[in-house]
Amino acid sequence: MELQTNRRLTWGGFFSVYLLDGYTVVSIVKGCFEIKKHLKGEKPTNVKDAGEGSVSIKNKDGNVVVVGKGATVVLNNPRADDLVSSVSRRAIEHNPDGGYSICAGGETANFNPSDADAIARNLPIDKTTRAIKSEGEGDLLIRNVPFVGRAKWRFTTDKRTFDASIEDDTFLDSFHDGLFPIRPDDFVTATYQVVTEVNEAGMELPETAKYTITRIHNGIKHNFSAAQTRIKGV
Repeated sequence: MELQTNRRLTWGGFFSVYLLDGYTVVSIVKGCFEIKKHLKGEKPTNVKDAGEGSVSIKNKDGNVVVVGKGATVVLNNPRADDLVSSVSRRAIEHNPDGGYSICAGGETANFNPSDADAIARNLPIDKTTRAIKSEGEGDLLIRNVPFVGRAKWRFTTDKRTFDASIEDDTFLDSFHDGLFPIRPDDFVTATYQVVTEVNEAGMELPETAKYTITRIHNGIKHNFSAAQTRIKGV
């Protein structure tokens, strides 16, 4: 991606930053700026899957912004965070009394002086926390079931197969009481959490992902292959 700034092009006190690349990359970059504006240099209080490739991010004031998942790189990677901060700092140096704009694909995102200041702040790095937690909901095809105790179940989505512990005691009690017989092609609609470790650069390590089912909705369902699946972020 090529990043250009042009001090000669100013409108209404805004310093304009032009991003020249494909739509996906532009959307991610704009989302990074929106996240940093939203958080104002503070850690998010909650990051949750919002479906269709988006996440919702809540700040310390309880406000929520929804951006594309790719933009969360600014949360997970200190280098990406510092890059966005440095762009904002450079814009402030050239135009201290104004803000700036990101223009691409016929769209413009404007950031006023107070936004620019918030974006310029680096997000805190919690060296004791090396994992990312996300939440979602989806239809999960049942692959393997432990009929005794609370061992992990195995599920499949259209993207991967994984083992998950189930914390829904009401569902487990009903299952162990024989109320939910298992047949081939059965599935559950579940709310789940995924905890994924990150490396020193803040990049997620997919092989470390740990899944927990927090709730099973309406018991065990049948005929997964004919059902309209609603995978959201698994």
